[in-house]
Amino acid sequence: MLTLEAGDLLKPTLALLRRKLQAIVQRAKQDPAFREQLLTWEKTASDCDLCSVMGEAVRFAIGLLWRIDIEVKSQSREGRMPAS
Repeated sequence: MLTLEAGDLLKPTLALLRRKLQAIVQRAKQDPAFREQLLTWEKTASDCDLCSVMGEAVRFAIGLLWRIDIEVKSQSREGRMPAS
């Protein structure tokens, strides 16, 4: 008999979300227009969209980008080069 644990069911979903999140962050780093679209989407999306799995991933990516910006600005003020 095959038994599945909840974690086994979540692993493929979490792996997919991780790849999507990495793709969103990478593109936003390279494309300022895409980054602006993300911010606009966050301001105009419905509650249902914001709370969806993809919506949560987009909002998490926006948070990561915000944190990266703060770290880069902080390092440039201190005269250090940001990590790539």
